[in-house]
Amino acid sequence: MSMLKYRSFVLQGANARPFLCDLRWINNQQPKPVLIFAHGFKGFKDWGHFNLIANTLAHKGFVVIKFNFSHNGTTIEHPDEFVDLEAFGHNTYSKELFDLDVVITYVQTQEILQHIPSEEINTEQIGLIGHSRGGAIVLLQTAKDKRVKAVCTWAAVARLAHQWWDKATIEQWEKEGVLYVLNSRTGQKMPLYIDLLQDFRDNEERLNLERVAPQIEVPTLIVHGDKDESVPVEHAYLLHEWIPRSQCLIIEGANHTFGGRHPWKVDALPSASQTLVERTSAFFLQHLHL
Repeated sequence: MSMLKYRSFVLQGANARPFLCDLRWINNQQPKPVLIFAHGFKGFKDWGHFNLIANTLAHKGFVVIKFNFSHNGTTIEHPDEFVDLEAFGHNTYSKELFDLDVVITYVQTQEILQHIPSEEINTEQIGLIGHSRGGAIVLLQTAKDKRVKAVCTWAAVARLAHQWWDKATIEQWEKEGVLYVLNSRTGQKMPLYIDLLQDFRDNEERLNLERVAPQIEVPTLIVHGDKDESVPVEHAYLLHEWIPRSQCLIIEGANHTFGGRHPWKVDALPSASQTLVERTSAFFLQHLHL
């Protein structure tokens, strides 16, 4: 009988910092495309209903990999708590791109077969999914990476975080070397050191989505909720405008997390997430092949 399989493993990310990954699939002796999921800012791979979404996508016929960015503030021992705010503060867009590239590369090495039988996975068919800032990261990666065959964003930002802030905020950030953002769920004041701003300035040619997104040549699905309280739906329209082969799906009534929250204690997806998963899986089944 086919059943859901789960494995976790550790990879080495930016600045040689380890990060945790998980992998799940339905064991049916059929090769399946790979979906790699990237979480967003102040997020982690096990947030809210992400595991339930991953299980659902696995049942749809995919190998699903989620991971914590190496500098997202969690650790191997505490994968769903922000216990390392120094790491969080020194995170950058380039570090997240490095981590994502590590995961993609690992999928296409023999080492992945330590965790999943070769007959269960098609490592040549890779799709990326990113939520919020993770959506921007997967688009930046896709633009430069021929290994990626299709990409989907969920509530993605079209402009990276610092591009939202006014001149006075930027000047204060530069003067003090740190900017604090509140995690409303935990009450933590989370530092952002100047690394983030400097990284963008040093690498604007490859980090500015308005410049990079038009280079994306693979099928792209942009999903957003029209009631997104964190990232205005206009970001979806911008991405759709910039990416030639993109489709845009606006889910009526959906917020930034498509009805999810943390912790998620029920064994069913909210309505908006059901739509999200159905449309996402249909998109990848159309564009990723066995």
